[in-house]
Amino acid sequence: MKRRTTGEKDIKGKEIFEDDLVMVNHPQDMSGDFTNSLQRVFYWDGEGRFYHGNGERPPKRMWGYCEVVGNTHDNPEMYKPR
Repeated sequence: MKRRTTGEKDIKGKEIFEDDLVMVNHPQDMSGDFTNSLQRVFYWDGEGRFYHGNGERPPKRMWGYCEVVGNTHDNPEMYKPR
């Protein structure tokens, strides 16, 4: 399956694609919502942009705090949508 690129790179310089699973670690996260948070990358048609989210909070675009750890096609056991 061909996945679309977001045009963004993770903290290690790896290209981020649609349906990638990213671990988000924002250093100034006061709520804990973006510390060791596994999220899926998706395209939001209504916005015409790529986002990442876990289904609990509004999706974000904090690519500079993401690390690709897998994807939903090769690693479906890693991510359970909420």
